[in-house]
Amino acid sequence: MTRIRWTVTLAAMTLATAVAAAHVGRPVPWPPARAAAQMPPPQMQFRVHPIIDQQHGGLVAGTVTVPVHWGVFSRIEWSYGDVSNPVRAMIRTNPPDGSAWVEYFPVELFFWLEPQAAFVAVGARSGGMIHAPHVRLQDAMQHIVIKPYRGRMPNLQVVSSRPVHGLLEAFRLPPLPGEAMAVRLRYMAGGRMADEDVYGMLTAVNRIPYTGPRGTTYENQRTLVLAHGVGAIDGRLDSMYPLLGFIATSLRLDPAWEEHRGHVKRLLAAEFNRLMQQGYDRIQAAGQLSRTISANNDALLSSMQSQRQAQAQRDAARRAASAQSGGGGSDEFSQYIRGTQRMRDPYWGESEQSNQQRYHWTDGSGNYRSSNDPSFNPNVGTGGGVNWQRMDPR
Repeated sequence: MTRIRWTVTLAAMTLATAVAAAHVGRPVPWPPARAAAQMPPPQMQFRVHPIIDQQHGGLVAGTVTVPVHWGVFSRIEWSYGDVSNPVRAMIRTNPPDGSAWVEYFPVELFFWLEPQAAFVAVGARSGGMIHAPHVRLQDAMQHIVIKPYRGRMPNLQVVSSRPVHGLLEAFRLPPLPGEAMAVRLRYMAGGRMADEDVYGMLTAVNRIPYTGPRGTTYENQRTLVLAHGVGAIDGRLDSMYPLLGFIATSLRLDPAWEEHRGHVKRLLAAEFNRLMQQGYDRIQAAGQLSRTISANNDALLSSMQSQRQAQAQRDAARRAASAQSGGGGSDEFSQYIRGTQRMRDPYWGESEQSNQQRYHWTDGSGNYRSSNDPSFNPNVGTGGGVNWQRMDPR
């Protein structure tokens, strides 16, 4: 991906904010308003840095916008045995002197069962999820974010904590039921005092029923999302919020990678269920799944491409048969239920794509990229080779 540079004023970077609450505990917007005792230079050059999924063929998982002289360190790890949450990502960006930073922490998924007890100890992981009955946001932040990632910092103390609203809006994400908070930490870093605000949101409980011979069991899930920290040394955090807030909320996931992630999760779930039906218990199935796919990662990627090509051909054949039998109305209703739309595919004749995006591109090898940005063109910055073709609705 080509790195893009431009100049913006810090006034344009500052997100819409309100005055912070006068006392700890009252909800405040993200990021809160800050008194700027010392502002950074009025103009600064930025670049868009790609976050690469090395395990999956170097796919661009997303981008983050940072000052040109800041470094970005990222890691995306797939664990195929973790069927429910198979991918974990961490990103940190900071200037060469380490005087300020923005860090993103992995998404975490919590679960508990009712009325039966879970099969693992409280705090243990299963399928990539953490067994934490009736988990609270405060506990998730303390034990899953602060303790693992900052617990060893010298003189660590929690200065304050407060509810936060507007976290999803700041990241330009749609509304989602849940609760968010921020925790102000203070510790020593390299012999200097560091302040850091750690944010996170815990989604509302998702209650999933499973009915079998012994009755109905409910699996309750809550997800910790948007966990990230913004920090600076020498008491400069408040004055640097316009810059740090801009960087933090510039994170964007690539739609093609999100689609790929969803496809892998569905593939893992299908294989996991197949192993369970063969008599494996959950732990054995997860271990076998991880060993099988890890040993054949290249074959997995090739297989997924072949499956998508085959699916496109099946979709085209099904639509042709439906048209001949006069079943067009039923097919349109089916697309509506699935949330898809029919596109003219220059390679396969037709393909179905999500109706959540307006513009769709194909490379003829079963790969698709989608966007709501009319200027989006996946050929830009690729250096030739793959020829992406834009598809039009039928």
